[in-house]
Amino acid sequence: MVAQSYLSYGGPLRVVRADDDDLKNAFSGTAGSIKIKSTEHYNDLGYDGSTITGVTVAARNPGSWANNLKVAIIDDLADQILTFSTLPTNINVGYGITQSIPANTVVAGSGTTSLLTGYFKGIVTQVDTNLKQISVKILESVTDAGVSTSVSYQPNGIYKFGNTAIGVHTTGISTGYSYTSPTANVDWYDSQTIQLTNSTINWNNVADRPGTSSFAEARDARFDEVHVVVIDDVGEVTGNAGTILEKHLSMSKAKDGEYSLGSPSYWRKYTYNNSTNIFAGGAPAGIVTTSFGDGASNFTQFGDGGWDQNAQGIRYSGIGATTLTLSGGKNYDGGTDEDATGAFQVTLAGLAAGYQLFEDDNLNSADFILMGSGNHTKETAQSLANKIISVAEIRKDAVAFVSPNRGSFLSDGSAGSVESLMIHK
Repeated sequence: MVAQSYLSYGGPLRVVRADDDDLKNAFSGTAGSIKIKSTEHYNDLGYDGSTITGVTVAARNPGSWANNLKVAIIDDLADQILTFSTLPTNINVGYGITQSIPANTVVAGSGTTSLLTGYFKGIVTQVDTNLKQISVKILESVTDAGVSTSVSYQPNGIYKFGNTAIGVHTTGISTGYSYTSPTANVDWYDSQTIQLTNSTINWNNVADRPGTSSFAEARDARFDEVHVVVIDDVGEVTGNAGTILEKHLSMSKAKDGEYSLGSPSYWRKYTYNNSTNIFAGGAPAGIVTTSFGDGASNFTQFGDGGWDQNAQGIRYSGIGATTLTLSGGKNYDGGTDEDATGAFQVTLAGLAAGYQLFEDDNLNSADFILMGSGNHTKETAQSLANKIISVAEIRKDAVAFVSPNRGSFLSDGSAGSVESLMIHK
């Protein structure tokens, strides 16, 4: 009410949130808990330069308000889903697959055309034994002479796997086995969804498929792009279940990633600069290799595809489509119920520490220092008022506005039950 009344007269208002040992941020990850009080605290903890151990994403500030937010992440893990009547024997994630290029496949060049021969080479990134499906990523086109060229999937073009026989290559082995034909193939990205409590969102209705940024491509890197969407799953923030709060699209896993105009595209830095709801901590658990080493006959998995490293020469690993639920956010009472008594009860020490930030007039400008609610004990109200007066006296450029103890004025409902409150200096 004090802030609302002040703002009704105009002018900027600086608000300091008091700290408390019980406050925690909602997050997703393997850590026990985390507290990030502000962007300044984030930097003080060194998170601007390093990933946050055990945290994939965390709420922007402490409290239970962000519990149950959904954070959906998708990258370029796969291109197609191939279905079989019987899965190739012993097939696993990380195996290679090859398939002969269809006869009479023509490639359009600049003013010329040419016939494409040889085979396509890719990698298995997911295996579903129940549905008898594998998710695959096309990587190279290899000529009959063994010359390999990196290619990118084209849903309506020539660089994709069909329903003819495929060869399966175990890790490091160039000779294929189990030449089995899939019975069907579908686009992987078009099949991905965000599953919410009360609804489902198709990823292809949110954004175009991620791939390789021009920044990464110029540095011989691949598969760096990632999308992140923040969703109010059950409506606890907006009142409307399923509301998309934020969309952060075509960001980069590369720590040095930049957009064409020079602004950071690195997913952790981008969300730091642009999100109002989350910090990005580090790569989700379970990322999968999406490439092999160089060479047509090389089926050894690329060994250093981790996120959050500089782009040069990296084939970034993928997570696919994953939806995280934030939890663990705690209020001032250490609980998660915002309606509970004491959920927002701040200690005198916490309030005093907050006002102390205004003692240095070189750091924070202020004309008025407002105490706010007097809903404290008489002694606490007196102590807090004395602190605010002390801050104003130290600054010598601000006026302190203090509130009397509420109970001294409203102790009961009878007329005339008002007691004088003295603020002792």
